[in-house]
This record gives sequence, structure tokens and C-alpha cells, in this order.
Amino acid sequence: MKKTKIILALLTVILLTVTCKKEHVPATTTSTPVFYFTGTIGGVSTSINAGVNNYYMYSSYAQDTNHVYNFIGNLQKTTSNFSSIEIQLNDYKVSAINSNTQPDSSLKTGIYSYYSVGVTDTVYNVQFNSSYINGTPQTYTWTFGDSTTSNSANPIHTYTHKINYNACLTITGSSGTSSVCNSVNLLSPNHFAQKVSVSSFSNGDTIYYTATTTSITPSKYIWNFGDGGSNIIDTSTATNYSVSHIYTNTATATYDISLTVKDSTGLDSISTHYNASIYNSVGIANFTIGSISPVISTGSPYRLSNVIIKWTDASGVVYTTNNNAAQPSGSFFKIISEEPYQNNTNGQLTRKLHVNFTCTLYNGTNSIQITNADAVIAVAYK
Repeated sequence: MKKTKIILALLTVILLTVTCKKEHVPATTTSTPVFYFTGTIGGVSTSINAGVNNYYMYSSYAQDTNHVYNFIGNLQKTTSNFSSIEIQLNDYKVSAINSNTQPDSSLKTGIYSYYSVGVTDTVYNVQFNSSYINGTPQTYTWTFGDSTTSNSANPIHTYTHKINYNACLTITGSSGTSSVCNSVNLLSPNHFAQKVSVSSFSNGDTIYYTATTTSITPSKYIWNFGDGGSNIIDTSTATNYSVSHIYTNTATATYDISLTVKDSTGLDSISTHYNASIYNSVGIANFTIGSISPVISTGSPYRLSNVIIKWTDASGVVYTTNNNAAQPSGSFFKIISEEPYQNNTNGQLTRKLHVNFTCTLYNGTNSIQITNADAVIAVAYK
């Protein structure tokens, strides 16, 4: 009986030890850490590695008072929050309370802005123009590459990230259903003005193509005709930039044509996809981008697609980018890569992000700079 009591007492102690254990306990690692931060903070070279010196990667999410989800990664010690770095990325939209999020749309590779009250921010209004050849369009279905859609014929869509999107259009009409996808590149300011469009007409099994360019001086037209055929036109030697192609596979109703135009330096290029058919009875959907307009707006309390960095120094003093002052011109935040990762210890879904950034953080009238920051973090989402 006495032995039984001793065994029960030991089991009770073990159970209490397990249930009272810290929720996040890092495993010490001697290999390359998965999560880390390196950079210069206040002029001091700083390196933080999860699994080393009691540091751990805490991932979480929250929904703020404006119903915007915040995706948070915090590299801090299990014993305190001193000398810790926290990165918060906000969702690109307002969500219903406790609804699920779409991190593949919110956390895309690209450049993001820091949030500051009253400081201007930039969004991009893109005019899309559709066409449907050989019939009467009945329904339009747009997907803009950021998990938003439209059923308008010629919508204007607002993008909040300065990245490269893939926009697609499906038109159902009197002559069938047709789809086409094209890139919307917001990374290069040149692409705001540079455009290329294609027109065509068919005669038997031959299709004649003409390209029109805007704000770019072409050096080469690189055509792929959708059946394995191609043609490259060098503008330094050619006198006619239009092309024709004979299609021998008459069983194919629609061909996906692609055209890449290289500029006079050979360094920059723009591309487009275009549907064509040798049959005048087949409905063909295409679209062009009429304009890309950067729009300056004052900082919104919703903080959509904005970033907040917080550094807690060795004395517990907190510095943050969440301040009324505008970031210096050299500040930036860029997601280099993103991918799904394993659930955190709370059972929440997470995403692993590789980021680079430079910024100024404030504590009252005092400020410090983080420069040349490179980090891999995890953030949770619902």
C-alpha cells in the first residue's frame, strides 16, 4: 500500500510538471537554425537564432479593432522579452470576426510599406479592358491574383502591394467559353507606362498578327504561336514587324499566343498572352491593361498590407516603426519568399517568411536604425 502511494505521488508530480511546462520551449540546436535575424541595430551588429541562448520563434495572429488580421512573428527568449525582435504584417483586407484568412494573398513576395499615422501610402488602380471575338459575351469572371474577383466587363481594380500579379479572365458567350491570363507587373515603374497589345485576323489556316507597343522602344519581338512554332523579329534589320503563321493542327480550336518585346537596351522586356483561332465560329476572350495609376493616400487606421517592426533592447526599452514620423527614403521591407510551415505549439497554421528590411524605430523622441536586416520568421494565421 505504501509503495502504491509513493507511485501515485510520483505520477502526480510528473503530471503537474508536464501541464505547467512553458508552452513554447526551444530545443537547443547545433545545426543551422531555421529561424533567425541578422542585421545592425543602433549601430551594433546583432544575430538572433531560434534554439540558441534560450531564443524561440513565437508565431501568432490577432484580429484588431478594425477587424484586420495581424500576422506576427517574434524572436525572443523564453525567460524574458529583452533583446527581442517582433515583425507584424497586416492583412490586405478587413475580415469578418473570427473568419479564416488567406495568407497566400496577404503574404506574397514583394515590397511592403511601414505604417505611420497620417503618412502617405500608395495603392495602384489598374484599368482592365476585355474583348470577346466571334460572338456576344454573356458573363465575365475576373480573378486579379490577390484573391479578389469581379464580374464587370471592364473593371478598375485596386492593388495594395507593389508586386507582380497574375490576372485571369473567363468569358462565357454565344460562341463558347474562353479564358486568358496575363501578368500585371507593379515592381518596375517603367511598367506603369509600357504596354504591348496584339491584334489578329485569320484567313483559312493562316493567322496574321500585329503588335502595338507604348512607351517602349522595341529591339526584338519574340513570338510563340501556341503550337510549337515561333518567330523572332529584330527591329534593326526588319522593315515589317507584323507576322503570319500557318496552323497545320486544325483540330485545335484556340491557340494561346505569347509575345515578348525587348527594349532597345536588351535589359527590359514586357510580355503578353493572346488567344487566337482559325475558326470564326469560336468565341475568343482577351484583355488589355488600359492604365496603371499609382494613387497616394494618407495613412489609414486599417493599416492594410502594412508592416510594424518592434525591437525591445537589453534594458527592456521598446522601439517601434509604429510612429507618426515618416520612414526615411532608404527604408524598405521585402518578402523574398514564403511557404507553408508546420503548426505551432498552439496548433495554429503557420507560414515561413524570408524577409529583408531597413527601417527607423522610435521611442518618443529617441530613434534607432535597423539596417541590412535579413530574417526568416514564422507567422500564424487562422
